[in-house]
Amino acid sequence: MMDNEMMEARIRRLAEHTAPDQLSGILEACEARKGTVITMNEINNKKKKKNRFVPIAVAAALVLVCLGGYLGYSYGSAADPGVTGNIVEPSTVPSDAAVDSIITLDVNPSLNIIVDAADKVIEVQPLNDDARTVIGDMDFAGSDLDVTVNALIGSMLMNGYLDDIRNSILVSVANGDTAKAESLQQQVSDMINSAVGEGGFEASVLTQTVTSTSETASLAQQYGISEGKAELILKVVAADPTLTVESLAPLSVNDISLIASSRSLSDSSVSQTGTASSKAYISVDDAKSAAYAHAGVSASDVTFVKTDFDSEHGVMVYEVEFYAGSVEY
Repeated sequence: MMDNEMMEARIRRLAEHTAPDQLSGILEACEARKGTVITMNEINNKKKKKNRFVPIAVAAALVLVCLGGYLGYSYGSAADPGVTGNIVEPSTVPSDAAVDSIITLDVNPSLNIIVDAADKVIEVQPLNDDARTVIGDMDFAGSDLDVTVNALIGSMLMNGYLDDIRNSILVSVANGDTAKAESLQQQVSDMINSAVGEGGFEASVLTQTVTSTSETASLAQQYGISEGKAELILKVVAADPTLTVESLAPLSVNDISLIASSRSLSDSSVSQTGTASSKAYISVDDAKSAAYAHAGVSASDVTFVKTDFDSEHGVMVYEVEFYAGSVEY
């Protein structure tokens, strides 16, 4: 069990990494919150296996809980009294808080990080229930972008949305200045890779610049997804018309990435670092063996084979095509 001195030392190290200029305030906030009980029931219900990365994420979350309280105190005097919870309605955003960029993170969960021209966070908007779990009671108004991204990734790790089985994140940036949008994509990608690396595995980060259109807005509303995810799906479907928006919309970003990678699909407007994890599924070789056995043929009789990831009714499957003798399977 970790005593107070050990916990404070760990908090100090993590705070120095994520928010060095606010270290003293974070420690004061932690001191004031000693004895506070954080319920982990929801985490335990979601995790079906022991995750060796949870201790790291929990330590980070303790820093972020303290940081949330500290930021709330620091910026509370400027907060609009009409703002409640974590979602700042557009009508309550201060008039001097001009929105410069919207950065959407999709795993699932999906959420928007809204920042001003100095990359200070105006608000973080959850786009689904999973995102509300990730945000919890953290208040990011006025915080730096790197602190916010670190906090959100730490919470995703702690709540089991990111691990070595599901390691893909889509970063979509909306900004009228292409150069600024591309710069933010790179910055956020680097932040995510660094934060996930603390968990002991490699993230797969997809980045894109987005512009809201009537089509993406309509698809987002129809399927309950972000416009960033809708745009990615449209790009994948355009590269392979045998796929459909309907079949891809229920899937996670990790599964969409697996399907695109298995079919060698690409779009010049989407960049990717790392490789999407396929650890949740059987291997390609096992899929081939099962297909041959079902067809009653020997692998030695197969002259051509093509194996792709696909989905049916929201379930990931392998589609195996091969020839044995004069028969196509």
